[in-house]
Amino acid sequence: MSTNPSSHMSLAPVVQNPQMIKELADILIERSWYSHGKKPIITGETGIETGSTRLMRKYMTGKMLPFKPEQWQEVVADAFGILNDNDWYPLAT
Repeated sequence: MSTNPSSHMSLAPVVQNPQMIKELADILIERSWYSHGKKPIITGETGIETGSTRLMRKYMTGKMLPFKPEQWQEVVADAFGILNDNDWYPLAT
């Protein structure tokens, strides 16, 4: 039976442990409800919130741990790259 693997995710753990994403992809891709063309994909919702270092530092310093607010833009870009490389198509807000 297929299950819907879409859920919410944080981006900092993706960057800190890319191997985790690969291991999860190996499991979830077989159960995916979603595809891009005919290729199965994995989705997950995530909040980028803002590209502002100042706002991240002021309101969301825990969101990017263990990284610093000054690294948030890089964390977002790197996480999306890691996810895409493993057939994840993140849905960002």
